[in-house]
Amino acid sequence: ISICTLAFSFQIFSQSETLENDKNVKKRAQTTNNAVLISPYYSALMPIGELSSRFGFSNTVGMNISFKVKKNWLIGVEGAYLFGSRVKEDPLIPISTYTSNQIIGLDGTLGDISLLLSGFEVAFRVGKLIPLSKKQPNSGILISVAPGFMQHKIWIKATNNFPQLDASYKQGYDRMCNGAMVSGNIGYMFLQRKRFLSFYGGLDFAVGFTQERRNWNFDLMSADKHQRIDMLIGVKVAWIIPVWTNKDSEVYYY
Repeated sequence: ISICTLAFSFQIFSQSETLENDKNVKKRAQTTNNAVLISPYYSALMPIGELSSRFGFSNTVGMNISFKVKKNWLIGVEGAYLFGSRVKEDPLIPISTYTSNQIIGLDGTLGDISLLLSGFEVAFRVGKLIPLSKKQPNSGILISVAPGFMQHKIWIKATNNFPQLDASYKQGYDRMCNGAMVSGNIGYMFLQRKRFLSFYGGLDFAVGFTQERRNWNFDLMSADKHQRIDMLIGVKVAWIIPVWTNKDSEVYYY
């Protein structure tokens, strides 16, 4: 009788413990997880305002590293390369031929010079993830802002055949500008524990408060020191590699 009573009590205790574990599993599956997010990204952007008079469609490719902490706050740093193939302003007209708009090389032949957009952005980003479902507390709408630094210039792509465009002379034509920047994102972030399917997609914008940093522009025969407001707006997509850090995320609970 004692053995039967003890066995029955153990069975009841085991069932209670199983039910309690099931509740804990369900509870832990619905809590947010801390993680390090490594995110290579691409943005397709259009310039607005003063920047649109100098450049056309542009792109950025970059990397963001963020820490996802309690209550779905994200804190991180990022850097990106800014580039584009359309330059609307031609500072080389004064040294180009009148008829063909080309430059005479060292050997007396005419050569074509490519003008491109080249620049970079670095920023410190803070964001808030707002889940849309209790079943996916680590995914939802992401809103972020990022103070940082922006630089852009006209990249004059020329060979050594043009002495009038060597490294020192290019600086008199490239219109290099830089200054403080504020950027922001709003979009959807999806985080999954397996299969590398985590991603982000949304709107991207940046406002740069820049100024030209060259002491002299050869084509204008003057310096340009006015304060610029350079704006970019477009779409951003990122592939996210999450590295989960807290104990609750060591095992995935379905």
